[in-house]
Amino acid sequence: MRGATRNQTQGLCHANVMLSSSLKILQVNLNRSGPATESALQTAIELRADLIVVQEPWVIRDNTRSIAHQSFTQILPLSNGLRPRTLVYLSKAFRPLVSLATTSPKDPDLLVVDIQEGSTKIQLLNVYNKADQVREGLRTLDRCLLRRHLSSNTWDQLAQESPGADQLIEWLERHNLELLNSPGTGTFFRPNLARESVLDLSFATPPVANRIQDWQVLSDLGSDHNGILFSISGTNRVWVDNPAQPTNFNTRLANWEYFTTSLQSNKAQSENQLGVLEDNTLTIALLDMAASELTDAITRAAKASTLSIKSGARSKPWWNNDLKSLRKTII
Repeated sequence: MRGATRNQTQGLCHANVMLSSSLKILQVNLNRSGPATESALQTAIELRADLIVVQEPWVIRDNTRSIAHQSFTQILPLSNGLRPRTLVYLSKAFRPLVSLATTSPKDPDLLVVDIQEGSTKIQLLNVYNKADQVREGLRTLDRCLLRRHLSSNTWDQLAQESPGADQLIEWLERHNLELLNSPGTGTFFRPNLARESVLDLSFATPPVANRIQDWQVLSDLGSDHNGILFSISGTNRVWVDNPAQPTNFNTRLANWEYFTTSLQSNKAQSENQLGVLEDNTLTIALLDMAASELTDAITRAAKASTLSIKSGARSKPWWNNDLKSLRKTII
């Protein structure tokens, strides 16, 4: 959720019904800096953030990803061949399902993400509001956002130059969006400025805004933009399993002899289903049933013979306290 009326970024969240799970979000413009990216990733580990919502990420030459981290996966906008200027890092320990929304446009400056738990969903819009990179079109607000209809469960991040501010204000009022920023709290600073500017804004529809907690600004991330950190409280019901995060097994420590024995035993118990593979009149339904039985047999054998790997936030092995101190000086 970033937003303002200059060259930067915006975030917006909307939902009719809230998730049962709480989530913590760090948003930051990283100014295409690799060191600032590493700093933000480590900060997210220390603060136990579930999502890092990034504008102006550092990306590799083919524009397919940013800096990798063992505790996060990356969600980028749909590619149109241009450098992505929005990105979301997702903690692998976060339980609800997070995915690129089907309504996310093929535009590097607008990334729409669905956060879903069971039948409940909220939507995140990550916007970098600037003229398109080939300079043939409008700014992101005009070409992508102002014509977009929002449901009541939306969270948005934005920043933009002052031209077109009236249109933005009209759009915000039409969707009943609430500004989350603390009045007067700056989000952007350079040594030649007399004081911090407010370039990065956060908006949310009322159901989400009512559950926002601890909105705050973080300095010393290594970018000329401060980070923004806040939490969205859930309804605290029982966790649901995320089908995108199946159990991982530590195969390096597996007891392969016991795995083989266990698999043969489980396979023997499933002979009725697996026996259909020898039938010459197979149907798709029978094949699916046999595949499911075989998968279950392998999973049971793996659980019996192999330790699982627990997902959790881990620092990179080379990160130390000296780097934590030095990151304050990398701007």
